[in-house]
Amino acid sequence: MKDKRKKERQEESQSDESQIECKDGTRENCNVCNDQRSASEWDLMAHGALHTTKEHVKALKKRIKGNPDELDSRLILIEYFTSRHRSRAARVSVTHFEQLKWMIENHPASPVLEHHCFVARELTDDQFNELRECWMRQVDLRPTESIVFTNAASFLQSRIEEEGFVEIDAAIELLKRAAEIDQCNHCDVHQMLSHYYGLKSYRENGNSSLRDAVKHLKIALEYYARPREQDVYLEPYFKMVVCQLAERTLQDGLVPESKELGQILLNHHEYNNKRFGRLFVDAGYSESSNLGKAVLGRVAILENDVETAKEYLEQIEPAPDGAYYFHYQMVFVEELIEQGETECVSAFLKRHQESLTKYREFLIKKHQRLTDPSSPFSVQYDRSLQGTESAIASIKSLLKSRRLKRKKR
Repeated sequence: MKDKRKKERQEESQSDESQIECKDGTRENCNVCNDQRSASEWDLMAHGALHTTKEHVKALKKRIKGNPDELDSRLILIEYFTSRHRSRAARVSVTHFEQLKWMIENHPASPVLEHHCFVARELTDDQFNELRECWMRQVDLRPTESIVFTNAASFLQSRIEEEGFVEIDAAIELLKRAAEIDQCNHCDVHQMLSHYYGLKSYRENGNSSLRDAVKHLKIALEYYARPREQDVYLEPYFKMVVCQLAERTLQDGLVPESKELGQILLNHHEYNNKRFGRLFVDAGYSESSNLGKAVLGRVAILENDVETAKEYLEQIEPAPDGAYYFHYQMVFVEELIEQGETECVSAFLKRHQESLTKYREFLIKKHQRLTDPSSPFSVQYDRSLQGTESAIASIKSLLKSRRLKRKKR
């Protein structure tokens, strides 16, 4: 069947000037070029970002002109223009705007639109208002499709002006309506509500929105802990989401909420066990546990219980593969230094410096064995190495600092 589709495409290319192919050397790895009729939306987006040239763009425009309902070409164009915006931070072109508007009007439930919501930041006021009206029409036309509401909300919350997230209230209302739809992904919707309330809290007095952020994250986690039915955002980003919100509640001195979030991090494995119905092995649990202890240690400092804070610091185990989150632990360390607890901090830093140094050597050896520097594994090792070296540099700098010689209060 696949060979038949390829043959049909080859025959079409002889009479179709708009046939698209990847650059030399990449075509064999591109699902769009090898099997365009069965390529997924994400394949088309990757093709648009990595392989499309200006000549391809002209051909795609010609193809769309001959067949306005041709979705694949529009998806390639959208990602092509979006990738250019990421590198140039330019205004949205007329062609890019037209493709986005067509997608909203014809495929408002496409996950591609959520992926491209940040484009709202580069739209002119007239462009933004026009697309906003398009979204509001689609919401009215599709009252039972929760993804249309969440896509519209993502678009609105991405609009940033001098005064901040100017459409955040409207985005929150759309998400509340999405949460009322029986078929919606309640875990993701409440996680989005938590994130949006967190954004809203930056521009208001008091802690009302921040407390709402914690409330909706807890609801999202209740859905997350149910037997797995579909992929959700929290699955790969559990630590990041909880830790970022905990940082906000700690900064605002919300002790009860911070305690809850710290405990959630400690219980990460229990949430996954319930979700997957078995003991789920994940090396990231050591990171979650360390982050939870750092959060609870900082709570203890807020409660003037420095001895308990020191106990939490001593319980944090070296987790070199968790260097990405090490800065959260360093905030805890800084707060203990302010309390004059330099001895336990020095011991902590030296213990972790030794572990991170060994891990750095391991990463260098692994990286040297990889022959393709552009492979996903190579890129992953590069990022891990950068994070590890950054953590080591922070430790060395702090160990040499005079601040560690301060006397206890």
